[in-house]
Amino acid sequence: MEGSGPLVKELILSRQPGLPKRLDQNRLKAASTMVFVGSETLILIRFALRNLPAFVGPMSDGRSREDGHKLALSIFRYWISVIAWEMSGKDSARVKALRDMYERVLENLNLPQPETAFRMSASRALARHVADDGDWESQLSEAVNRTNSYARGSTKANEDPDVGVGSSNEARRITRLVSDTLEQDLDKLRHELRTAPLWVQLPDEFASRLAKLWSLLSDDSSFRFWIDWYNGFLEGKPVDWDLQRQVAQIDDEIWDTGPKAVAREIARLQTEIALGELPRAMVRTSIDRHGIGGNHPPDDIEDSPEGFQDISMLETSITLVWNAADGIEEETASDTPNRDRVAACLQALETGLAAVAKWCGRKADLTVDTLIKWGIPAGGAYLVTQPEKVEALIRAVERWLKFLP
Repeated sequence: MEGSGPLVKELILSRQPGLPKRLDQNRLKAASTMVFVGSETLILIRFALRNLPAFVGPMSDGRSREDGHKLALSIFRYWISVIAWEMSGKDSARVKALRDMYERVLENLNLPQPETAFRMSASRALARHVADDGDWESQLSEAVNRTNSYARGSTKANEDPDVGVGSSNEARRITRLVSDTLEQDLDKLRHELRTAPLWVQLPDEFASRLAKLWSLLSDDSSFRFWIDWYNGFLEGKPVDWDLQRQVAQIDDEIWDTGPKAVAREIARLQTEIALGELPRAMVRTSIDRHGIGGNHPPDDIEDSPEGFQDISMLETSITLVWNAADGIEEETASDTPNRDRVAACLQALETGLAAVAKWCGRKADLTVDTLIKWGIPAGGAYLVTQPEKVEALIRAVERWLKFLP
């Protein structure tokens, strides 16, 4: 199959000036043949994500806070699991598990079947695609038409009776937005789709419903990751793909425990990833055996006791940071991490990094080569010149600590 080119809008938008409630099937069929090979699943994932505002009512109307959060978590789990499935080459062994997750969403939705089918339509098209139920054309048609119908219906629900047909122009505008957004997706290669904003322009009604949804979820810090995760897709700045893959692989037992348990595990994974960004393996030999400079202090350190004390302070600070990072790593590997130890390691990270920053503030023109010449190992020099990796670790540990009992 080929890329769509500039003709998709002409193929999709039919009768003028009034656009139909349902996009023209023949033209949509033609557009469905214009997708780049390998992009089909991602396009359906993106339409499912666009329809998140459709769940605002079911999450809030007549439900307890706990049931609303359970529904939200099941929706997010299904979507991120399909994304991970797509990224890993669509392993057929995972299809049954994905089908079970979708059924769990329907179970948690707990609505009469017609409304369930309508509100779940874009995700239903995605579920059909995962299960190889039907052809790509019908799956795309369902996803696009239901997105369009829901968006237009949302607009009409807010129509001002004093304006008469006041919402009709807005409804046509939304149909064009859906069409333009589909054109954007069809015209991109698979890797380009991963970082494309979710909408050409987010419909106002969708934005207001998303704001309502975030207000429903933001009272629970367990959903902070999911809000950032979704907004990342909206803005074309997705959360780290490896983290998404690892989140999708979280054990069923943790998912079944609830949002807080999932949030705690995600925070632990984020901490592990931040630890992996630190080049600690380069530090140990020289510092542990001899200290910075070893038995041969560099000649160009200030020739005074204060000069050697100065470099010794740096040695102590760097060692404090790396030892704290080691402690954090041990706790992330533990089935029962010690909250007090994690808190102490966090304090050590902050203290050590602050001391390194203070030391750096008194030195001009620091480079890795200069620091290594002074006898500072490469990993220590990296910390001195690029402290942002430790700062990222501190933020990750702070998040994790909030969920530790």
